[in-house]
Amino acid sequence: MNVRLTILLVVVVAIAGGAWAIIEFTDIVSRGQAPEDEPWLYHIDEGDITYIQVTHNGQSAEYARDSGSHQWMILGEPDYPVFQQKWGGTPLLLSGPRVNRGLKTTIDNPADYGLDPPESIIRVSDWAGNTFEFHMGIPTPDGANQYTRLAGDAALYTVPSVWADVVNRLALAPPYGRLFDLETQFIRVVEVTAGESSAVYFLEGDQWLVSQEPPPVDPQNAAPVSAEWPEWLATLAAPRIDQIIEQRVEDRDTEKLASYGLDTPTVRVVIARRGEATVEFLLGHSTPDGNSYYARTVNNNDEKLYAIKKSRLQGIKNLAATPLIQPGWQPPQQPAQPKTPTPTN
Repeated sequence: MNVRLTILLVVVVAIAGGAWAIIEFTDIVSRGQAPEDEPWLYHIDEGDITYIQVTHNGQSAEYARDSGSHQWMILGEPDYPVFQQKWGGTPLLLSGPRVNRGLKTTIDNPADYGLDPPESIIRVSDWAGNTFEFHMGIPTPDGANQYTRLAGDAALYTVPSVWADVVNRLALAPPYGRLFDLETQFIRVVEVTAGESSAVYFLEGDQWLVSQEPPPVDPQNAAPVSAEWPEWLATLAAPRIDQIIEQRVEDRDTEKLASYGLDTPTVRVVIARRGEATVEFLLGHSTPDGNSYYARTVNNNDEKLYAIKKSRLQGIKNLAATPLIQPGWQPPQQPAQPKTPTPTN
């Protein structure tokens, strides 16, 4: 099997992150597909790519970077950094799609293949201004591949559907930057501290409870959470960032951390997971415009300093000060203590 195609398919698996992609990749390798004589749809050095646009079923997203930078941005008003964990090998993925086979040198009716109008339009440009555009149509009858052609070329090809799905996802679900992205089903404890207030949200069996006692918490003294908690859990498991302020701030940079209010943070969130390392993030001072918090992670191998809009975390301090307790809940009645008889002379 062609080595480059193997690498590209591994990248597809990494970006897709799903078992279905792993199965597809394993099947392709085992069948020994993609012989050396299969053509490129186009080829461009991944390090030279500076712009990507993906449009699929009416939804579109644009990505760009400066030619001297490794930081990709999702273009908009404003621009947002990509989440590197999800973005990963995307430029490699689009640097040279290797087609499965050529079906026709000339397409009689492009609409028969979903190419007029196309289901997807992808444009890739390099720092010199060269642009490649290709279109993807409907899946082949067996569903394993997708019809495709290079703009300006009448030939018809196919690409693996697993590859096409990952590319289309760039339009449907852009990978906006996040501090991290945790799977909520593995989270067991979330501790939120704001100033002098602190609350511990924890999973007991299949029920989330909350207590303002310091850990370890006695479930008997905890309250069931309110209906707002699942949404907050999802937010805290993958906090979205809005800006990268600095690429590197080390723990030993105490003066710099203090200048951002991260030595004594406004909010501290500690997340414990089953079988995984604890994850922690801090919110510091407000940014000069007052609209965002400075933020950073702890023990997550990420030394960047970020800004997060306060609107994304509206009410986070209240998670500690006034915990999300189920309305109407009353603490269990303590059994009355028997009175000690008064001794008589």
